[in-house]
Amino acid sequence: MRLRFVLITLLIGFSLSNLKAGDFFKNIINLNINYNNGHDSIRKKFVELQTDKLAIRPMLVNKLSSVLVYSPNLNKGFRYNPNENINLGLAGFYKWIGLGLSFKLPIINNDDAEKGKTTQLDIQANLFALKYGTDFWANYYKGFYLSEFGQGLNDDPNKTRYIRPDIRMMNIGANSYYVFNYKKYANRAPYINMEIQKKSAASFLLMGTLSFFKVSGDSSIIPGFLYPEFNNVRPFNSAAHYQIGVSPGFGGTLAKNGFYANMMIFGGPMLQVQDRYWSDGEQLVDLGFGLRVQNRFALGYTNAKYFFALTWFAEVFHTPNPEYQIQGIMNTVRLFGGFRL
Repeated sequence: MRLRFVLITLLIGFSLSNLKAGDFFKNIINLNINYNNGHDSIRKKFVELQTDKLAIRPMLVNKLSSVLVYSPNLNKGFRYNPNENINLGLAGFYKWIGLGLSFKLPIINNDDAEKGKTTQLDIQANLFALKYGTDFWANYYKGFYLSEFGQGLNDDPNKTRYIRPDIRMMNIGANSYYVFNYKKYANRAPYINMEIQKKSAASFLLMGTLSFFKVSGDSSIIPGFLYPEFNNVRPFNSAAHYQIGVSPGFGGTLAKNGFYANMMIFGGPMLQVQDRYWSDGEQLVDLGFGLRVQNRFALGYTNAKYFFALTWFAEVFHTPNPEYQIQGIMNTVRLFGGFRL
């Protein structure tokens, strides 16, 4: 069973620091949010608002996730992927709120016999404020196949996939970032098209992240036929990581005649608690540091009536320990075009 992917985007265009708590909740309840607060003369030279129009956009969504287990001592590793699909969707945005739904294309996604079935639940919510951005996510996958293994992580040339329907991956978290040069740089313009970046601009960013990541199976995550190659790596059934950290970042948009290219990059150390269950039943909990990197890219065109874009969201978190390293890799690619009414 495959659950539909649901994307909910909230767009709030005012400075939260300028409102009292009571006024904030009152405006939320009444759905009466003043988007134009903070849109002064400097910002108007760089950013054009489009929130008074209904934006509708059909889209193709492809999510590419994987779990990499790597032994630095052996210079060998292996990668598991869920059998993910290309989804067709439709999204709409008006004022500060948007809603999007997508579903898989059965004609394209017909490789369950080769890669196995994956049950997945993907929930994501994004809040784009004038000075801030906030992301919430909850991802669950059950059913993986071995896509690469060995030294140099070579793909299996015979495509004889090793399928693990018992392996589960869970990724839950939230982050929030601050845009320092918010008067010139519009972080929401390239991704939800409720603004137009008229002139090129950039800004330093600062992000805080809180997350939980876990990969587990009914037996060892290390495939049995790879035991001889990973003889110094202790088999484990489960690895969970609780992370918290602050990451500096940078965002910039090149804009000319409606065309734009955007990049947002964050990266920094994460304080983490690792909770591992070995295949012999022993549990080990320790405290350490990991690395988390998040990138966002957008390339597109927009005017007052139409827009189209290709966006890519990528996140990698690295969790080292003396015997092996685990990397969780999340990619979301969206191709969309739309119009404003």
